[in-house]
Amino acid sequence: MVKKVLILVVLISIPLSEIAAKSYTPSQLRSMVNSGDYPDQGGVSTETQSISFSACVTKVKGVLSSVSGQYPYKIIVNTNVLYTSKLWTNDAAMTLSCSSLDRKLVITTAKYK
Repeated sequence: MVKKVLILVVLISIPLSEIAAKSYTPSQLRSMVNSGDYPDQGGVSTETQSISFSACVTKVKGVLSSVSGQYPYKIIVNTNVLYTSKLWTNDAAMTLSCSSLDRKLVITTAKYK
């Protein structure tokens, strides 16, 4: 009985969105992104790093280049003060933004629901 209660407590403590999170193959993601029918996204988590604008853009372009043969991505903004891209991976969409004014890289990750 104690084991059943413990399992129930563990399951209750895990957010439903984590249990029900979806995952897609690279092929499914490319098809969805190309058709404009994007996967539904859940809550987001954000990470911020201090970095110069030029180093940030180079870093983000390197990430995009390393996955470009497999996962879809789009460049959303490309100016001399802001660079923003969106990348769709198996289990989450990521937005990577470089700001010259803030000297920051902001990575926002949203699991699929």
